[in-house]
Amino acid sequence: MGALPMNSTDTDYPPPEWSVGKRAELHKTILPADLEDYTRLMRGNGETVEKTQPSHPSHAERLVVPTMFLGGLIGAVIHQYFCRGGAVCLNQYLEFIAPAFTGDTVKAVLEVDHIQTDRPILRLKTACTNQNGQALVTGQAVILMSQGGEPQSRS
Repeated sequence: MGALPMNSTDTDYPPPEWSVGKRAELHKTILPADLEDYTRLMRGNGETVEKTQPSHPSHAERLVVPTMFLGGLIGAVIHQYFCRGGAVCLNQYLEFIAPAFTGDTVKAVLEVDHIQTDRPILRLKTACTNQNGQALVTGQAVILMSQGGEPQSRS
């Protein structure tokens, strides 16, 4: 979809495209090179990547994905789909439920679950699951939509 114009009149907010239940998602197969890049970026914070022992000799060694890498996937969806045209994420809450590993395909999903009608604020349910549908992360985010910008909506 294209840009959704928003202006400061109450009658134009929320635009019909932003409705409760509206979803956005990202799919990412996590490669060892992704974790190398992440570790290089976070090295100043003492972040490390843990290796796991293979559960079977035929399985390749897999790396545990740092929790905030998963949080970053949710952040990427927030930025790509909700924080355009001056919108800003006011807060984000994440609960890490299970680890992800290299080779996993993670799906980060955000869903609008509340629209504040007196102000341009959206509350989103956030989640990451792996290729087996196992919950890895759950949480929520609150977005202050821009009054003069053009937030993007994609399904």
